[in-house]
Amino acid sequence: MLQMVRETPDFNDEAFLKRYRTLDTEIQRLKQEKIMNVPSAPALPNGIAEKIIVRNAKRVEVVFKSGLAENAILEEE
Repeated sequence: MLQMVRETPDFNDEAFLKRYRTLDTEIQRLKQEKIMNVPSAPALPNGIAEKIIVRNAKRVEVVFKSGLAENAILEEE
């Protein structure tokens, strides 16, 4: 597209405008196709499932599917 702009002295020329619109449409189509083909995030492994138990306003417990539990103390902001 840049080369086409450099080679064209008259930007109001109908042939230039037609080529420009065609290229712009193709660029937009390719951008949309690129967005649609982005792979989704991989699924989490089975061992990652967890539940969070709120013990009180400052303490929570995270229990993993494997049974491992981890306590966390929340800090005030």
